[in-house]
Amino acid sequence: MINLNLRGVDKISQIKEGLKFKGLYLVDGCFSDSFCDELRTQVLNAVEQEAKDYPSDEMFGRILFAPVYGKKFLEVLEAEEIFEIADCVLGWESILYTMTSSCLPPNGNNYTSRIHVDTHLEIGDLVPSIGVQIMLDDFTSSNGAPQFLPLEWSMSTPTESDFSQHAKQIEAPKGSVLFFDTRCWHRSTANKTEDWRCSLLLSCCRNWMKQRFDVVEIMKGVDLSNCSETALKRLGISSHPPGSYKDFFKGIQRF
Repeated sequence: MINLNLRGVDKISQIKEGLKFKGLYLVDGCFSDSFCDELRTQVLNAVEQEAKDYPSDEMFGRILFAPVYGKKFLEVLEAEEIFEIADCVLGWESILYTMTSSCLPPNGNNYTSRIHVDTHLEIGDLVPSIGVQIMLDDFTSSNGAPQFLPLEWSMSTPTESDFSQHAKQIEAPKGSVLFFDTRCWHRSTANKTEDWRCSLLLSCCRNWMKQRFDVVEIMKGVDLSNCSETALKRLGISSHPPGSYKDFFKGIQRF
């Protein structure tokens, strides 16, 4: 189990309040350098693989669904302290909507550099989903640290002028985690350095919502024999309905 020192009523309430009123909350020093370095290597290997399999200049730097690569990506799903915060905002046993990457190539940018939101979904007063960005490098103004528009300014589509005036740039050391309401407008800035700027991005949603992929199908080729119940739960396995009458009456999970 990964220990992130995010537990405690005070810390969780601070993050929840930050998400409610500002739409984002940054926590420094959550993951160790060694864990970040291993995860970064796996992210870049997956980015390279997907660039070969699904070439696209706009999408370069993005992994569509990281858990299909196993290893460290599945370990991240055991970071229960992150999901405790997601549960606090989204309700009991929140699940993974998707896990992707947000990486910028050297001296460049990509699709993340446009002003955008991660969801347009509105369900009354409920927060539909939250983003969890794990910074695998130091985030600086030189390597593409993102800009976020606080939630109070995100209720309508911002103009370039309004965004530039009110957005906050998120600079933080490697291993930090940014929690954000996925309805906040944001963008990456240009990476002006000679190296990749990498992060892993989780989107957590309510357990009754549909995920980006059918995880039962997309994960069939992945060895989950050593995957913990915690990770399987956060993948959304327990929220999947039974596939037949037989499974229903026997209480059989689809995995």
